[in-house]
Amino acid sequence: DPRKRLWQTLALGQVAQTEFQMIDAFLEGMAAGLGLLSRGTLERFIDAAINRWQRQRRSGIEFLALRSREAREWLALHQTTATLAQVRPALLRYLQARTGRTLNIYALGRLPAGAGGTEIAVDTVRCDGTNLYLPDQISTAATLAGNVALYWQLARLECGVIEFDSFGFDLKKLRRRYPVPRASTTGPMVAAGRSDLQQFLGQFPNFDLAADLFTIYEHGRLRRLTALRYPGLGRRLDRQMKGVVEQQPRGRTADDFRGQLYRSIALDAGVCPASETLNHLCRIFEAQMLERPAVEASGDLVARTYGIVAAELMAQGVDLEHLPPMATPYNRRVDANLHATVHHDALELARKVTELLGRAGFDCFGSDVRHSLA
Repeated sequence: DPRKRLWQTLALGQVAQTEFQMIDAFLEGMAAGLGLLSRGTLERFIDAAINRWQRQRRSGIEFLALRSREAREWLALHQTTATLAQVRPALLRYLQARTGRTLNIYALGRLPAGAGGTEIAVDTVRCDGTNLYLPDQISTAATLAGNVALYWQLARLECGVIEFDSFGFDLKKLRRRYPVPRASTTGPMVAAGRSDLQQFLGQFPNFDLAADLFTIYEHGRLRRLTALRYPGLGRRLDRQMKGVVEQQPRGRTADDFRGQLYRSIALDAGVCPASETLNHLCRIFEAQMLERPAVEASGDLVARTYGIVAAELMAQGVDLEHLPPMATPYNRRVDANLHATVHHDALELARKVTELLGRAGFDCFGSDVRHSLA
């Protein structure tokens, strides 16, 4: 965890000043689990190890390296950091039970090159449509139970992306279900090397803004569907997410119109009496969600509201040519580029099969072909 490096280095310095030969024992202990301790707890452990070393050198070395049973019991009693390895088996069982599919969970560092695995916030989650990416460690809460609970919260939230098929977006279905002509939906069908969602978002003047809007509406759709299928879980996630937002400091992107719209729609924070435009967009979203719409409903909302949101952002002084990333709780987003990168070969195969079926006279949807081939 990069946030721990400074004071872990200071702890190493304290050990080295006491006895140079204790450095190897410290590094062994760090690899065995000392790295999971909070700053104050690690300092107390080092003090205890040095006290033992001063009384009996071998005992201090064994304690510092976590070789002794007493040291391991001390660690188990005081550890607050949760690790992905600890929770992964239980999370995998949960994901399979909820989706009926065999999924996988990786550390954020396993994100493909260019997806920001080493740059994004520590406490976040990503999904590529079949895999979740979670932090290797979580130490945000003051207790081990609190950090384990955060792993579960992230997994439960992002599971909806898979369960309700956010990456099953199909341009042909969008045009069939929402036939009103719009500039952003009348471009060519999917080009080679791109997913339907990438092609759709790329038809707007600003890909990133269109992607932000898609995330806003899709997270709102997922919240609605989760609450309908799992009322108890829906209420719990709503409470947890609103609590996260209340604790987060407001920043530039959290306060721009995208942030306001995200809180109103994705978090069900309600409408803002001071903004008629925000009220209007919320009413459009509510009308779109009267039934249980598929993911294409979120795309239609992007097409209908892109111009309105772009105008609001420019009125706030936001430079659309240098649009900063949208701030969301846990840095969540429906990442079209990540999905297309991970599933490039499968998307290409489905596109070619769909084209062949079309030439043979079969009217089929690319998303249905992709699911059949999966």
